[in-house]
Amino acid sequence: MGFPRLEEIRTRREALGISLKKFGDMVGVKPSFLSQIETRKANPNFNLLENIFFTLDQEEKHALKAVKTIGEFSKKLDTISKNDSLEDAVTKMHKKDFSQLPVFSNSKCVGLITEHSITKYLLEHQGGLDAYTTHVGDIMDFPPPIVDSNYKMTPMLLEFLSEHDCLLISEDGKITKLITKIDAIRSLIKK
Repeated sequence: MGFPRLEEIRTRREALGISLKKFGDMVGVKPSFLSQIETRKANPNFNLLENIFFTLDQEEKHALKAVKTIGEFSKKLDTISKNDSLEDAVTKMHKKDFSQLPVFSNSKCVGLITEHSITKYLLEHQGGLDAYTTHVGDIMDFPPPIVDSNYKMTPMLLEFLSEHDCLLISEDGKITKLITKIDAIRSLIKK
C-alpha cells in the first residue's frame, strides 16, 4: 500500500480547519517539524507517515458524519405548468418572492423559468409581448439537474450550483424539493 503524497497533508489538514499546532499535538510532533514535512523539508519515518494519514482519514470521516444532507436545507417544491401564462409565472414569483420556478408537464420537470429568462425574453420581444397569451413553455430554460436528497452538503455542491440557478431534489425517485445557491451558502456557513 502506498501513501498519498506529502503535499496532500497540508491541503487535507487545512480543509479540515486544523491548525499546525493542533494537528502536531494529534500526531505527536512539534508544529515546526510538521511544517517541514508538509513542505518536504523533512523526511518522516514510516510509522509517523502512517499515523499522519490515519489521523487525516479519521478526521475526514468524522467531519463527513457531521455534514448534513442536501435534503435538510432544501425547500418544498413549488412549480408552474408549461401551459401557464407569463402573467401567472410573474405573479407567483412575486407573491412568493421566488427568483425561479421549475416548469412541469405531466408530472415531469421540463424546464425552469427564471427572472433572467423572463428578462431576456422581454428584451427580445419589446412591444410585441402579451403576458396573458405568452406561455411559460415559450420562455423556460433547460430543467435544472436532479440530486438525491441524501447527497451530502459540501463545497463541491456549491461549485456545482455555480453552474445552475438551482437543483431539484428527489426522494425515492420523486422530485419533492428545490435548493438554491443561497440555501447552499447558508448551510455551509452555519456551524
